[in-house]
Order: sequence, then C-alpha cells, then structure tokens
Amino acid sequence: MELIFSPDRTSLTVGIFVCLVLAVVSAWYVYRFEVKKEFKEKLKGYKPLVSMLCFFTAFISFGIMAFNIWNFSSLKTIEIADDYILLKGEKLQWGDILSVDNKLIDEVGLFGNIKATDERVLEIRRTQKGLAPVMISEHFYDVEAIYKAIKSKKDQPRG
Repeated sequence: MELIFSPDRTSLTVGIFVCLVLAVVSAWYVYRFEVKKEFKEKLKGYKPLVSMLCFFTAFISFGIMAFNIWNFSSLKTIEIADDYILLKGEKLQWGDILSVDNKLIDEVGLFGNIKATDERVLEIRRTQKGLAPVMISEHFYDVEAIYKAIKSKKDQPRG
C-alpha cells in the first residue's frame, strides 16, 4: 500500500502572482517616466526618486517571484510505501531513517521581543553521518498525517 501526500502550493501561487503584478506595474511606470517622459510637470524634482523607487520595487518583486518559483518547483509529492519513503525525489529505505520528530519551532527572534513563529515541522534524520535532516513544513504539507503514516509504517515488523 502506498500513501501519497501532495504539497499545498496555494500560498506560493498567490505570492508569484502578486510579485508578477508588482514587477510589471513598477517596470511600466519606470518606462513611462524614463522613456516616454510622462509626468514631467507633475513630478518635477521628484522624478528621479520615483523612478528609483519603481525600479527597486520591480527588481525586488522579480527576485521574490524568482525564489517563489524555485520553491514552487522544488516541492515534490511524498510517497510512503511498505519498504521505502520517497522524499524530495530521494528514495529512503526504512532502515536508513534514524528518527522522525514532529516539532514545533517556537524560536524567538534575535532581539527577543519578536513573536515566535509557531511553525510545525517534520524532521527526518538519516542514519548516515554528515547528511542534513529532511525538514518538511506545515505550510506546504499535512505534517500530522505524514508523521502518523511514517510512524505506523516504521513501527511495522519487516518480513
């Protein structure tokens, strides 16, 4: 029997769309200010400032959008079978998994007065030394269901 957990990409899709709109609108305004020479009378001395603001908004929005697309493409389905688990395109045998922890990250910011994140993650540690643990965030996956499925499969006797 195989269980498949697909990532929830809704927040990334919305983020990509918002950043795309911001980048296009900002680039359009830079084009209108610098190439078409519009708003010359209205802005007068503020034209360079507004142009820089629009350019940097477009540049930052494009960067955020690029990283959201990269994150969007890196989210893979998680498959849990009787003899292995497929995480992020890597097949792990049950014997290769050292521990599975369902943790709540409640770290406070650097200055101590910032609200804790309260994000739940699933941490899967491997038996091989030197390999980083696999972290799965509740923002994209149903961590509770995956944790229960892994625990039930891992605790089954192998024949």
